[in-house]
Amino acid sequence: TADRPSDLLWSGLAFGLGLQTHPTVLLLLPAAALYVLWARPAWLRTRRPYLAAGLAVLAYADVLVENLRHNLYGLQAARDVQIEYARGEALSALVYLRRLGSLVKLLGDSLGGVLSQNDSLVGPLGDPTVLSVFLVSLVGLGRLIRRGGWLPVLAMASVALLLPLVNPKYESAVPQARYLALLLPLCYLGIALALAEGFSAARRLGRRWPSLTRSTQVAVALLTLFLVFAPLSGLEQYYRGVQRDGLTNALLFQTIGTLQQAWRPGERLTLDSKLGEYSAGYYFGGGRMLGHLTFASAVFDWPRQVVEMPRPSAAKVPQILGPLAIHADDELLAKEVYWLDPVQGPLPSNRFVQVYRSSGPRPLEVRPPQTPLSAPPRAELVASGTRMPADLAFAPDGRLFFNEVLEGRVRILDGGVLQPEPFVVLPTTRGREQGALGLALDPSFAANHWVYVFYSEADAENRPLRNRVVRFTERDGRGTEPAAILGDLPVDKTLLNNGSHNGGRLAFGPDGKLFVSVGEVSRRNIVQDLDTLNGKLLRVNPDGSVPDDNPFPGYLAYAIGFRNVWGMAFNPANGQLYVTDNGPRGYD
Repeated sequence: TADRPSDLLWSGLAFGLGLQTHPTVLLLLPAAALYVLWARPAWLRTRRPYLAAGLAVLAYADVLVENLRHNLYGLQAARDVQIEYARGEALSALVYLRRLGSLVKLLGDSLGGVLSQNDSLVGPLGDPTVLSVFLVSLVGLGRLIRRGGWLPVLAMASVALLLPLVNPKYESAVPQARYLALLLPLCYLGIALALAEGFSAARRLGRRWPSLTRSTQVAVALLTLFLVFAPLSGLEQYYRGVQRDGLTNALLFQTIGTLQQAWRPGERLTLDSKLGEYSAGYYFGGGRMLGHLTFASAVFDWPRQVVEMPRPSAAKVPQILGPLAIHADDELLAKEVYWLDPVQGPLPSNRFVQVYRSSGPRPLEVRPPQTPLSAPPRAELVASGTRMPADLAFAPDGRLFFNEVLEGRVRILDGGVLQPEPFVVLPTTRGREQGALGLALDPSFAANHWVYVFYSEADAENRPLRNRVVRFTERDGRGTEPAAILGDLPVDKTLLNNGSHNGGRLAFGPDGKLFVSVGEVSRRNIVQDLDTLNGKLLRVNPDGSVPDDNPFPGYLAYAIGFRNVWGMAFNPANGQLYVTDNGPRGYD
């Protein structure tokens, strides 16, 4: 803030380097421009601001060149990203204020060390540590304004007020806090200034009332220790948890170490494209194994290729000779197509990534034969104009009930004619992997006309509240008398992974019990926990109560440890239950 225009050159260089970390750095520009126009207009009559802008562009030039080389439609790509970020939510005054409130909560959680991988935000009003750190930082920033230090305050206001216009992601501290990284140093500056002012005030009180000298100094010192160690305590608890759950980068370095042993000069590293998917086996800071291994191959100068594992029946397959890093779900598939030898290295056996050396593809004649279809399938259009129809259920009178997942509606096809009025319209979320997910008709539908629906309930602002199973009574093609059978099932309120993995399948077994699939809703580490319903297959009586003969006495679960069951059927011959547990890219 001093009148030293020569420092602008270093500032421009630092800005360009900072912009390489994340585009949110651009939000500092309005604050800088406003400050120069208001407090330092004389700088504009020198060359230094323009040289600083040139240095910023120079420091960011490699990113600009790379984008021009590989993305000639950068503006369209940016618009696509913004649409994805918006999650189907139109910006309004209420939406902006809600985002701003979530930003304040996330900033407080970040300062207070209340860290979580995918829990709800706490905010200053929900935790004494968060409240203390947040208020002290505000006091310090207020003191900074009184001293004339407007530039840091303007920078903080610029980021905080502009970010909600373009970014709605403020759900959980660890995955989303990176968007607020610009604000944290400014808050720490305010905290340091507030504590320094506190010690100065203690000295002034001591000169006036000597008897208070020791007590005031001790109070300020205790406050300082609290503000330092309380957030660190939360940080330490978080890291204990992620180590316990295996959410570290150990697997990445073990994979790189094994690849170093597998690679030979002149060979090309092959990476399975499925490593680009998120998985329960590897999730570190939002990164994906494929991107990290691609970066590692550049560091170690390994030529590389990324391939999708072909099916054994493929006549032409990608040539793979040398080291191969493969997703564990593709391991059996790859062994059917290629001659593979495992590599002994620091990589332990795990459910995510394996390293092999390939000697090339197997000939077609030695691959497992594929069973041909007895006759080609025949398709016939029975209804059009629907949005993501799912979970078809035929009534005894021949009517077809089904859900429109994305619209939150249950529809009826009667005599080959789609009824114009929905059976029921549900208050579901929009623009996410939630909605009207499951449907089942009671085995005694002809007598009681009961229809069971699994859906993701949202509030008036499209925020997910819970997943539910509700029973309706069908009267003249309309759903009446709703009764909550399972009224509060897990849902991803943080919207991590777009609120995915909700399960939602419904099916009645031969025993008359209702089976319900519940996804892990992005809480992968608790699917084996019997104190939760995440990642479970439930078995309940038609009224939602727990059957006496469930495998876990007094517990709704029939089976545990799933990712996202989205297919369920009973063998009509023996009553055996089959489910599909959905994986990335259709590998279920």
